[in-house]
Amino acid sequence: MYQVFREMVLAISEATYSDIFNEPIGKLAMAEIPLKLVIVNLITKEVTQWIPSNPIKQ
Repeated sequence: MYQVFREMVLAISEATYSDIFNEPIGKLAMAEIPLKLVIVNLITKEVTQWIPSNPIKQ
């Protein structure tokens, strides 16, 4: 038996990213929580930015 490793990626619009993650609370969340983000332009349906997660602090 083998284990499958899956990564979760949160896809959000450019507007959501600028509204939430440019605020102090959003910056804190990015620094403290291992989030992987894909920023998407909803008009062109293209990925405009990939943001890898920060390592978990121990």
